[in-house]
Amino acid sequence: MPRAACWTIAIGLCLLMVSDYWPTCPMVSLLHRSCPTCGISRALRLLASGEVTSSLRLQPLALPAAAIFVATCAVELATISAGSTPWQLLGRARGRLMLISAATVCALLIALWLLRCCGYCGGLVGPRGLNTEASKRTDALRSLLLFVDH
Repeated sequence: MPRAACWTIAIGLCLLMVSDYWPTCPMVSLLHRSCPTCGISRALRLLASGEVTSSLRLQPLALPAAAIFVATCAVELATISAGSTPWQLLGRARGRLMLISAATVCALLIALWLLRCCGYCGGLVGPRGLNTEASKRTDALRSLLLFVDH
């Protein structure tokens, strides 16, 4: 039961982050840098309000990442409630497929983040959205490599 309670709390926190009540991204607040998942919460909010184009422009991988997260949570909770351990799920084809899907989306998020750090794909996603100026390409690369504030 404690494992199910932890998952419930984690899902609740994720739902809170997507809602309008979450003040700001914890990563940006702590590190003052965008992370590979930067913009997912805002993109999901835009998608929920029907602004599909804006959502895809902000973070095109928000929907696949959210879908894999929800599917993983559902299967994990079903596995726990059936009395199995999460590690036993990896022994099944469905568990391995979910792991491969999650790893693929993570790799794509990191690749997109690296491209944006170099100024491509609209630049980095910050607290105000995409940085679209082409001149920020050099500053973003310098920031990534040297961690120098611009």
